[in-house]
Amino acid sequence: MVAANYLADAGHDVLVLEAQAHLGGAVSSDRGVHPDFVHDLASTFHPLAAASPILAALDLPDYGLVRTKAPAVLGHPHVRDGWFLQHEDVNETAAGLDTLSSGDGEVLVRMWEHWQAVGDDIVRSLVSPFPPTKATGRLLRSSRHRGFLGSLALPLDMLVRQFSGPAYPTLLAGNAAHSDMSNRLPGSGLMAIVLTMLGHQTGFVVPRGGAQGLTDALAARLRSRGGETRVSSEVTRIESRAGVTTGVVLASGERCAADAVVACVSAPALYQQLLDPSAVKPHIARAMTRFEWDPGTFRVDWALSGPIPWRHEPAAAPGTLHIADSRAQMTQNLTAIRAGRVPLRPFIVAGQMTTTDATRSPSGTEAVGAYTRIPQAFRSDDGAQLRGRWDSSDCERFADRLQQRLEEQAPGFSDRVLARRVLGPKELEQLNANLVNGAIGGGTQRLRNQVFFRPNLGGAGPATGVRGLFLGSASAHPGGGVHGGPGHSAALAVLAQFGRRST
Repeated sequence: MVAANYLADAGHDVLVLEAQAHLGGAVSSDRGVHPDFVHDLASTFHPLAAASPILAALDLPDYGLVRTKAPAVLGHPHVRDGWFLQHEDVNETAAGLDTLSSGDGEVLVRMWEHWQAVGDDIVRSLVSPFPPTKATGRLLRSSRHRGFLGSLALPLDMLVRQFSGPAYPTLLAGNAAHSDMSNRLPGSGLMAIVLTMLGHQTGFVVPRGGAQGLTDALAARLRSRGGETRVSSEVTRIESRAGVTTGVVLASGERCAADAVVACVSAPALYQQLLDPSAVKPHIARAMTRFEWDPGTFRVDWALSGPIPWRHEPAAAPGTLHIADSRAQMTQNLTAIRAGRVPLRPFIVAGQMTTTDATRSPSGTEAVGAYTRIPQAFRSDDGAQLRGRWDSSDCERFADRLQQRLEEQAPGFSDRVLARRVLGPKELEQLNANLVNGAIGGGTQRLRNQVFFRPNLGGAGPATGVRGLFLGSASAHPGGGVHGGPGHSAALAVLAQFGRRST
């Protein structure tokens, strides 16, 4: 949708073809849990979308997008100790840190001062086509902030040593765990700092009325510029002749001619399913046999008759929740998942959605969504309950495990459940074919699959080796996340090849 909008702005005739019966993919929502509750199907909180210059340039509030946020950004509950809380206000967060460990607040304030100076360029560098010369050039000239910039490349386990207490390191680690990079690896501090600083900069915002609100605004903007959208229109083949794209074929047999195609599908789907093998460069074909997915995802949504009954009420209600016993456990979980083991006590990312957006459910109730990562290839279950089939039996048992984790922190949680929906990896893939076994990142986010290695060395970015065909999904740089980067990069590549058209 981002690529479509930028191409329509440049005067091109644009048609968006969506396989599902509704637009949105991983940025969509419905009332499938309970008719009075709105739940998101995949992505929920959108701090990167709020900070992305790509999306900002589209003026989406003019097309119906309204963002809202909870009283507190992020909360990590502890049975014994109450909460580690991140407030949008840095000074408020710093004061809370100092009550636990004197001096940690000052460390945070220094980090924030650096971010205020260079954060916009960091975000611009992350979401721009590679190499992001202008933003990167400004960063390289920022001699006063080189120490801070250098810390982005550190392993998280080293980055957090500047704090003496556990609170902010735990919050950073939870945000780092949104990727699939071990806290012991260089670069794992990047996701931690970016997401955490964006929490202070913009809050962890959501589209009012559900994630679908962002998609609907993009669609409305596109239509205002003459672009078209069609749902229930699955593309089954991309046609080319002599290395030049000629169009696509739909599941119905219909052919759509096109000078350019932006494929918002996974890299393996593009090169192994949609293109004729003769059109795929040999080195790309070989790379796809070694393509590494990020871990799978398991999602549970609840409609609650009342607010979550926390054992200890937080000082301010957070929208985003991280449930883990410790920072070490987050690392251990990822190690287990990479070894094919399902953790007994999974790390959970959850959201109090009505707390964040009052339109999600009736007054006095709470819409809750949660996910955890699971192995792409199952070998064993640390809880000795699952068989790795992810059928209804496996899914219900594992959903019970997640619910019990919340029950520990909020006794009586289960008593307030009006309805529950479980989306295992198979269901997530059925909702969006790009989420292979629930892989929400479009491929691993480890360094060997980033920038000019994404999706593969020699075929990085939107270029595919076929004239007029471009990869515009999370499999391409800059990867997963709701920021518009892959689509924008693909649109720029189309314009570099075909130019703008007068309007």
